[in-house]
Amino acid sequence: MNKNLTELSLSRKISDLYRDLEIKKEVTFESFIDHLGSLAPALVILFLSIPFVLWIAPPGLSIFFGIIIMLNGYRIAKKKRVWIPKFLRNKKIARERIMWFLLKAGKFIAKCEKWIKPRGKFIHRHPIFKIINGWVLAISGFFLALPLPPGTNFTPALTSLLTAIGILEEDGLFILLGYLVFAITFVLYVIFPIFGIQFLIDRN
Repeated sequence: MNKNLTELSLSRKISDLYRDLEIKKEVTFESFIDHLGSLAPALVILFLSIPFVLWIAPPGLSIFFGIIIMLNGYRIAKKKRVWIPKFLRNKKIARERIMWFLLKAGKFIAKCEKWIKPRGKFIHRHPIFKIINGWVLAISGFFLALPLPPGTNFTPALTSLLTAIGILEEDGLFILLGYLVFAITFVLYVIFPIFGIQFLIDRN
């Protein structure tokens, strides 16, 4: 992906990526990730979060996607390159399927962009916040990967989606919204179960 794309809106980045894929005969996971350049970790997390926010994804998908989000969140915190499993690197992607997904994702992001704009760049650019962003994404990926019933993974996916959009658009407000949803997710996944277990212990 051209470095100048980092200055474009997220929907334009996705649109340009869609057009680039139109002229390719075959695409592997590794070539697709390399094409994304420095945007890869946040874009991968964004793409993997969307199915759980817009639809109820098939059972089991959240485990696989959650693990990838968790590992890439960790790599964002450590300022490392995007991670993909070795067995997937040379695997061919169904070009029509990924293009369909990019088209849907682009339309969804374009609708959101009336509320998204570069602001609060201090939150996006400060090294401490970059580390926090990575760990928020990593923990959200862990929550998403838990083997829970479909539909219960909405809040960790929404955390990942908002934070990834904030990173890609340099929008500090969306990053803070991601933090807010993360706090709610932490209460639902950690605090409530602890109090619930304690309540059962006390009753017995």
